[in-house]
Amino acid sequence: DVVFLVPGQPVMRKADFAVAARDQSGQGPRNSTAEARFGRSGFSGSGPLCGRKLTVVVTPTGGAQSMTRAGHTLSILEKQSGKWVLARDANMLAPVRDK
Repeated sequence: DVVFLVPGQPVMRKADFAVAARDQSGQGPRNSTAEARFGRSGFSGSGPLCGRKLTVVVTPTGGAQSMTRAGHTLSILEKQSGKWVLARDANMLAPVRDK
């Protein structure tokens, strides 16, 4: 089971994430860009980790204004049944304000 950490929200498990994603499915297309910041193996007994700078733009259906969130993420992987899977994900995306 994966754990998602998002600012201002309680810890989300896989089932909670699935519900949240389903609730947002009607918001329209999402565009994202990611820039890898670092990667490392064997962090405190865990698997590899990866840090990214991420920008996500959501364009609601019906002509509403697009919403942009940006920030850093940190993902920790672990090996299960011979495959690397997401174990922890800290998501520090915040709304981007117009200048």
